[in-house]
Amino acid sequence: MDLIYIIRIKGKPFFNDIRRALPDINSRTLSTRLKEFEENHIVTRTVSDTQPIRVSYELTELGKGVYELLVPLLIFFAREKYVLSQKEK
Repeated sequence: MDLIYIIRIKGKPFFNDIRRALPDINSRTLSTRLKEFEENHIVTRTVSDTQPIRVSYELTELGKGVYELLVPLLIFFAREKYVLSQKEK
């Protein structure tokens, strides 16, 4: 969920941008998830011809549809996190 959200809000983030936004995921796991998303046509991967080579990711139309389905869940979890934080006070 978080990975799709980060790609959507950042537009066409580079791999390192995604990694910084998701500090709890290691590079290998992130790379594996992105490959799975690419194989399932959720993201497209673009490799730049610059030095150093940079790889960016973008949601496909299918990926944007998945994001739209996730929005209610993201709102729910954000609300629950807020409620829990208020109970701890």
